Amino acid sequence: MGAALKLVYQRDETIVSGIETGFPHIAKQLCARWGKPECVAYLDNLLTYSGGGNSKGFPGEVIEELFSLYTMLQSDLSGTDMWAKSDTRL
Repeated sequence: MGAALKLVYQRDETIVSGIETGFPHIAKQLCARWGKPECVAYLDNLLTYSGGGNSKGFPGEVIEELFSLYTMLQSDLSGTDMWAKSDTRL
């Protein structure tokens, strides 16, 4: 997979994400769309699609990875620093 999933947890290249392992077709689509506005819509659909009652849903690890990618991409595309908005009192 491209650098996007590796950046989520700053993993080394030998570790494979839950998306890559369990859903290689989704990993391929994310790589092809990464950095484009259409990728935000794709991730949004993955995170909110109900499956029409036939879907088992994603494992928790995959949901976390998808949400991390979604947040990272939205920040990148908007040109804002996601950490600049954090609460510095913590």
